[in-house]
Amino acid sequence: MARAARVGESVVLAGPDVRNGWTGYGIHWQPPALGTFLLVADETAIPAVRNITAALPARARGVAIIEIGDTGGDVTVARLGDAIDVRVVARDETEAAVRAWGSADAEYAWLAGESGVVAASRRVLVRELGMPRERVSFLGYWRAGGALVH
Repeated sequence: MARAARVGESVVLAGPDVRNGWTGYGIHWQPPALGTFLLVADETAIPAVRNITAALPARARGVAIIEIGDTGGDVTVARLGDAIDVRVVARDETEAAVRAWGSADAEYAWLAGESGVVAASRRVLVRELGMPRERVSFLGYWRAGGALVH
């Protein structure tokens, strides 16, 4: 584990990287000709959200709904750039925030975090708001109350 590394030792971290083609895991941020978008994430996906927003073209505009367990604590996503409207919500408020956002006009949606929240938010986007399913990328990073895979 990286936590056990000592000063001077090498550590290798691996993860999804679109430059390597399809890796079979993770979500690759590959929206169509990007104009408007929605990001939905919890604390576990904040590093991905930061990387996504750092790489956005100048014309991109979007909303980031970030679920935080303790909204009174340090929220490290307060600013993601001028083109991003950041909306921090408390645990269990994400689905309602996606519904309130209510725009099927967005060109792309990317969702990551607790698997139940991600699935519910995807259903709101596709079934209730009419966003085409192929314009929604999603991944459950973890599952409340148990293992994500058996």
